Amino acid sequence: MTDFQLAPDLPLSLEWVNCAPQRLNTLHGRVTALAFWHAGSATSANLLADLAFLQTKYADGLSVIGLHTPKFDAQRDAALVARAVNRLGVRFPVASDADAVAWQHYGVRGWPCVAFVDAQGRLVEIVAGDQQREALEERIIHLLDEAGERGLRVYENALSVSRPEPRTEVAFPRGLALTPQ
Repeated sequence: MTDFQLAPDLPLSLEWVNCAPQRLNTLHGRVTALAFWHAGSATSANLLADLAFLQTKYADGLSVIGLHTPKFDAQRDAALVARAVNRLGVRFPVASDADAVAWQHYGVRGWPCVAFVDAQGRLVEIVAGDQQREALEERIIHLLDEAGERGLRVYENALSVSRPEPRTEVAFPRGLALTPQ
């Protein structure tokens, strides 16, 4: 591969919803899939499920990072993103890109999509759409093999992350009481 530029680093303005802030330069030696998605999209949920499967399968060389970019103003709330992450069972790092800064840096045009960053930190491809597990896997295998052939691949398992939502009291309408029977 030639003529690829270094991938833009992740903006400091991102609000990480289930982990500490992530930096791309700490992932050199690994293939990184940046998943751009939004909480109100079934196609985004499909892509996240495919990437979760692939990260488990290639945990020793693939890192997945979710970048939630809202489609609607109501989706700008990081608490909503955290609820969506937990509802969807996402166990890789996710950040809220409320102002679409990373979206713009990567030239993303629609949801969902994956920006692939190779083991050298270069942006190599953006794949749009869902229902492409086989194509994504082929790309991942190619990038992992290329990194191994060049002696760049780091063989370490990706860490699973999770931050459960805080438990709150159950709210009942006023005047409604539960009585034991």
